[in-house]
Amino acid sequence: MRKEYKKIVIEWLYALTEGSAKGLEDAIADDLSFGYHIKPDVLNVTSTDKYIADEQGFKLWIGTMTVLLVIGENKFTISRDWEEEYLNDKQHPDYIKDENFYASKKVYSSIKCRELLKKLELES
Repeated sequence: MRKEYKKIVIEWLYALTEGSAKGLEDAIADDLSFGYHIKPDVLNVTSTDKYIADEQGFKLWIGTMTVLLVIGENKFTISRDWEEEYLNDKQHPDYIKDENFYASKKVYSSIKCRELLKKLELES
């Protein structure tokens, strides 16, 4: 699988702050279509729902999304777990005191996305 296709999937998955599996699937399909003129053999985004109450008692979605991309013989699958991210973010020293914490690069999702993109860059 070409790195460019994997990068599109990773960037869209980790850019998502709200939305649905179908919306994510459509966004990835559009980028592949318009940017590379390809239609994947399979593009499927699935999600699992899980909710908890945050510190203020508000209902918070902490589910998962998994993207499966198949083009020819090449298959790429990646998952994102919002519960894991939330639990990591809560342990960060700036989580409570920084009003712009979620707009920063300190959040676990941003760190994880950068790690995945760096790993992808190093692939041969």
